[in-house]
Amino acid sequence: MLPLDTIVAFAAVATLLAWVPGPDNLFVLIQSALYGRMVGVFVTLALCTGLIVHTVAVAIGVAAIFQTSQGAFNALKIIGAAYLILELNGRGGRVDRQWRSGRGCRRTQSPRRRRTTP
Repeated sequence: MLPLDTIVAFAAVATLLAWVPGPDNLFVLIQSALYGRMVGVFVTLALCTGLIVHTVAVAIGVAAIFQTSQGAFNALKIIGAAYLILELNGRGGRVDRQWRSGRGCRRTQSPRRRRTTP
C-alpha cells in the first residue's frame, strides 16, 4: 500500500495537470482566434481523427510489431524522417515565404463582429 502523503501528492499533481491546457488545446484556441470558429472545428475534427487512427493501430497490434521488429521500427523512422524533410522543404517553406511577403493567411473577422454602416 502506498503511503498517504504519496497518494495526496500524486492526486494534487494529477489534478493540476488536468487543468493545464495541453498543446492540442492551445493549437485549437490559437487557430480559432486567428482564423475563426469553423477552422477551430476542422482542427478539432482533424485532431480527433488522428486519435482514432492511433487507437485503432494500437488495438490491432501495430505497436507490438514495432516493439518486436527492429527492421520495421527502423523503416518507420526513415519514412517519418523523409516525410518531415519533404514537408518542411515543400509546403512548409512555401507557407513561410508567403507569410513573410504578406500574401499568407490573413485574419478574417467573424460574421458577428463585422461592422455595418447604417
